[in-house]
Amino acid sequence: MDTFELVRHGVTRRQFLTLAAGTTAAVVIPFLPAYAAVPRGDLVPGNLKTESACNPLGVDVPGPRLSWQLSSRERGARQGAYRVLVATSQIQLAQDRADVWDSGRVNSASSVDIDYAGPPLQARQRYYWKVQVWNQDGRRSAWSDPAGWEMGLMSPDDWTGRWIGRGAQEASAGESPAPLLRREFTLDKPVRHARVYVAGVGYHELELNGQRVGDHVLDPACTDYDKRVLYVTHDVTDMLKPGRNALGAELGRGFFGLRTSTAWAWTKAAWHGDPRLLLQLEVTYIDGTRLVVATDMDWRTTDGPTRFDSLYAGETYDARAVQPGWSQLDFHDDNWLPVMAMDPPRGRLVAQSMEPIRELETVDAVSISEPRPGVYVFDMGRTLGGWAHLRVDGERGARIILKYAQQLKADGTVNLDQGYVHGGRFQTDEYVLRGGGIETWHARFSHKSFRYIEVTGLDHAPGLAMLRGQEVRSSVRATGGFSSSSYLYNQIHAMVNRSVGHHLLGIPAVDVMYEKIGWTADAQLNTPSMAINYDTHRFLAKWLDDFADSQTTEGGIPLIVPSGGWGYDAQGPEWKAAYPIVMWELYRRFGDRRALADHYDGVRRYVEWEMGRLDPSGLATTDLGDWLAPGGYTQPPEDSRLTATAYLYRDLQILASSAAVLGRAADIPGLKKQASELRERFNITFLDRNRGIYRTRTDPGYRQCSNAIALAFGLAPPEFGQRVADQLAADVRARGDHLNTGALGTAVLLPVLTDAGYVDVAHAIAGQRTFPSWGFWLANGADTLWETWELQQTGQGRPPSHDHYLFGSIDPWFYEQIAGITPAAPAYERIGIEPFIDGPLQWASAWMDTVRGRVTVHWKKIPEGGLELTVDIPANATADIRLPVKAGDTVLEGGLPPVKERGIEPLGGSAYRVGSGHYVFTASSNQGQRGAVADPRQHPDKT
Repeated sequence: MDTFELVRHGVTRRQFLTLAAGTTAAVVIPFLPAYAAVPRGDLVPGNLKTESACNPLGVDVPGPRLSWQLSSRERGARQGAYRVLVATSQIQLAQDRADVWDSGRVNSASSVDIDYAGPPLQARQRYYWKVQVWNQDGRRSAWSDPAGWEMGLMSPDDWTGRWIGRGAQEASAGESPAPLLRREFTLDKPVRHARVYVAGVGYHELELNGQRVGDHVLDPACTDYDKRVLYVTHDVTDMLKPGRNALGAELGRGFFGLRTSTAWAWTKAAWHGDPRLLLQLEVTYIDGTRLVVATDMDWRTTDGPTRFDSLYAGETYDARAVQPGWSQLDFHDDNWLPVMAMDPPRGRLVAQSMEPIRELETVDAVSISEPRPGVYVFDMGRTLGGWAHLRVDGERGARIILKYAQQLKADGTVNLDQGYVHGGRFQTDEYVLRGGGIETWHARFSHKSFRYIEVTGLDHAPGLAMLRGQEVRSSVRATGGFSSSSYLYNQIHAMVNRSVGHHLLGIPAVDVMYEKIGWTADAQLNTPSMAINYDTHRFLAKWLDDFADSQTTEGGIPLIVPSGGWGYDAQGPEWKAAYPIVMWELYRRFGDRRALADHYDGVRRYVEWEMGRLDPSGLATTDLGDWLAPGGYTQPPEDSRLTATAYLYRDLQILASSAAVLGRAADIPGLKKQASELRERFNITFLDRNRGIYRTRTDPGYRQCSNAIALAFGLAPPEFGQRVADQLAADVRARGDHLNTGALGTAVLLPVLTDAGYVDVAHAIAGQRTFPSWGFWLANGADTLWETWELQQTGQGRPPSHDHYLFGSIDPWFYEQIAGITPAAPAYERIGIEPFIDGPLQWASAWMDTVRGRVTVHWKKIPEGGLELTVDIPANATADIRLPVKAGDTVLEGGLPPVKERGIEPLGGSAYRVGSGHYVFTASSNQGQRGAVADPRQHPDKT
């Protein structure tokens, strides 16, 4: 293991390395942690990342972005300058010699996405870096612990292999076996390090000397293969042996080779074809020479034991066809066939930079029922996304069938009714036993959403240990948490968190049981939930690139991204607005200015395309609208031009803001003019100035979404804003404190009510336990979000999904208004803290791991109308804190008046600006307990 691998495995300046010349031996010299030697008040840089990842392999960005976080023991700690050193060895870096790039002292507070600005980087080269900072007083820090990155293959010329595969196979008896490929090679010198670069379409699993390479599954993520094909880099240094070695790969179909016919026509995609592999193993010897083992015509292939695989239909595995040792040395492959050269996908090869999909959690079954003789139904106790681990024994040739479902039929068997996936088979695995003892297996090239697994084909009653559920999703780190005195709110948050996580599968794979595709509206409505709860920077950036790949030359965007060609003709500005919204949220949440720079022109072309499709009255049109409102609606009953035009207005606002950030000043007047004209037409058409409501000619007394959208996007004229909010709140009250919004309206309803002073109305909606509400789902057994407010609405040949994150958009309300944490400036450089405490809650807490570090807020009501607010702000950030206090309340911080000498700048009223640090504000009042609920029956809850 060389110095780079030691860095990647956590060896830091606490274990400084001196490499013996010409060997991989290392002398470890321990010393005290850097923090212990730092004077009180100094900044400590740490958590170094390259392209938002810790010590990544296979970086193919010509100018990687470098980021770090800062810690300090003092309040108000800020960076005033930084210096970055980049070197080709850790030894040189430790000696402060930068043979690649020395940024010099840069007088800047920036610590997020600093562009590497040295000489061109070389493919395969390892780089090491560290950073030193100066604080606001000019005091210099110690150097950070080192970090590193390694470049991948940078151009087509770096690839020497060929795309190979089994070739086209005639599917018979429902089979299309996953091919196995193998090759042996010899190492004749001591190895310094080895990397394998592998691109498989659709999926691949790689083995080296009989061991699995890496822990990725469903790898690599899907793309528009005519535009972009992802490759993955693995460090395989420790898996190699002196002398002869063996490589093997198994190929799954994924979306690329899908043979299951679906409503989205994946099998008709221009890029559709049989699985194929491009691989390059590069071994660097200690003497500096290299061996390259690439896919070529020397590889051999055969059909593997996976006889059928489909993302939608499931898998068939015949254990009788297993060839033991097929990826090891001395395996006799005489009866295998030569591989076939395959046409390369048309897309360019790009490193997969986001977190891979992995198996993350194993869940035991909680019960087994037998609704019919020989039919056993395992209940996993909660809804999962992934597959089951099977442990079984039986006679050779016995066929065990596993059917996965979220719901049961009245007779206790699983409900697999659906109308999207054709051919009959759906979410079903088959395992054929080899016989002779205990056998274990799990699927590898499909994904299911399920709580129940129906098992048939057993010759005896099973025990609970026969099946275990496996959670499978993109392995993004959790970055947020919320809790409160409301048991119901905590349940809702947990339900949202699980549902959002289940849908992170290389794309926002909406409706992970029935659809598994990147519906644009579902994801744009829940981008804040993704960005708050998980470290989805790289995940969302990849999906943003999928938009660029999917865009037509005219600027059009499909309804699903990626797409095999489906969804381009439908009109849906509310859906397709995901392109500008995700771009802007990447900048707003993560400070990703490159997202703006790379996609501004594409978003501009998209918006111009939408503007060119306005109807004769100058309004945007849609085939969709406020989707799945209560009352059995799929499409809304009102004129959906209202929501379509509102979203197009929002697109123009985002573009104007992006132009300002990028210095595209010449674009701003035209964008603002278009927005102003669209707003005027919107209000002329839909605003009833006498009644203070937004209405359309087809309204059946339905308008919560109409008013809420107008308020949320700033379309209501200022003089009408409060009246529109008043009417919205009145409509909620008239419905017994219930919403009547679909997906679009629900995403903005609680925030606009809260901002307009109707915190009590927002709480009444969120705290409901009767239809339609999140509490209604929970009362009916939900543990993940459901697709429709109704329990049984179908209209699509299937029951509504019980794992669908469309209505997960409530979660930002918990974080950003109940706890009050918002990004007041991009990348949380300035943080807004303004909790809304009126209402039934006695306390609430939230934390977010931002790109600058962790922000925490905890508030609780104290006797006689008082409040305690505890806040933690990370170094190199400031916060504007607005306390929800009444005139005449006494405000203290840490028991003392909040004054500038204590690092607190009063901004007037109950607002204060603070730097980093820990703060405890209290407000005392003699006016009685604040925030009482007028009718506690409207919010029945456990506290």
